[in-house]
Amino acid sequence: MASSVRKAERIMGATNAGGELYYFMKWEDIESIEVVSAKEVDIMYPQIVKNFYQEKVLSDQKSTMNKNYEEIMAVYNCGGKLTYLMKFEGMDVVECVPAQAANLMCPQIVIKFYEERISHGPVQINSGDENDE
Repeated sequence: MASSVRKAERIMGATNAGGELYYFMKWEDIESIEVVSAKEVDIMYPQIVKNFYQEKVLSDQKSTMNKNYEEIMAVYNCGGKLTYLMKFEGMDVVECVPAQAANLMCPQIVIKFYEERISHGPVQINSGDENDE
């Protein structure tokens, strides 16, 4: 039986849920981001974890006051609160941002995120005339 081992590309961000740390993992050759327990990642990919924290320190130093977000990568329900996984402009760093804060800080990015995901079914026009068939 062949085992399919995924190769980690990088950690895109981290979050704390229920007192446990999770990483947002980007895998090679896969477009989506997966939430993975830090315990698992720390053991299997120590160099990637080290790189993530080194990059995080540098990015935190560059922009602590003025955060410019580029896009929403995903939406999560964290403890009953809507949370966006948001990518920083010009960087491969993401951060969990409560929806209420994002709606105030960058409403156009939130609107664009939902506009890109709206799907409309076929439009059916009813004239209200019962004789139409």
